[in-house]
Amino acid sequence: MKQYPVYQTVHQGEGRVNWELIPRLEAFINPWSQGTIQKTRFMAQHDSHCLYARFEVSETSLNVERLRDHKLEVVNSDRVELFFTANLDLKNYYCLELDPYGRVLDYAASHYRNFDYDWRWPSNQLEVNSRLTGDGYQIEVSVGKASLNALDLIHDNGIYMGIFRADCKGGGQKGKGPKIFDWISWVDPGTREPDFHVPSAFGRLQFLDAMPAQR
Repeated sequence: MKQYPVYQTVHQGEGRVNWELIPRLEAFINPWSQGTIQKTRFMAQHDSHCLYARFEVSETSLNVERLRDHKLEVVNSDRVELFFTANLDLKNYYCLELDPYGRVLDYAASHYRNFDYDWRWPSNQLEVNSRLTGDGYQIEVSVGKASLNALDLIHDNGIYMGIFRADCKGGGQKGKGPKIFDWISWVDPGTREPDFHVPSAFGRLQFLDAMPAQR
């Protein structure tokens, strides 16, 4: 199983976190295509209150569906995704899909592909900030550890997570017709067709103390 170290953050004041020294996860792949994919970078850190995550995404052609600003429009848009589970049987897991404008599709799920779109991430435990950049977009997420503990997600000082990106290449018009995506993942799930909703799509984030250089 792939693992990513999540070190304790060094705050810069006013709740801001420093991303300069954080290990960067860049080995993203599209296991279902031989073509090249656009660059995706992920970083995470933590403190006693929150898990902080950041995506830096290269995107040459932004595709975002904005008709009624309903959260399900995110599924037809460029986005990044974080899935959380306590156990790899996926009896219960929780999903955040985030588009370049910071809209959030949050839902609970169970294996296999039983989705509860009425579910909401626990109140006041999720903050999302996004911005467009010169070559794509950036998304920062703060997830309260109180919510992660309430959902029974943290065990052995770590958490199973899926880290994904859906790169929308277009297709469909005004919410109609199928969209075409590059499906990008940290882990190769080993499935014949693109599928993030399987145990093999998850890796593990391990919460650690401060990086040695920061001690």
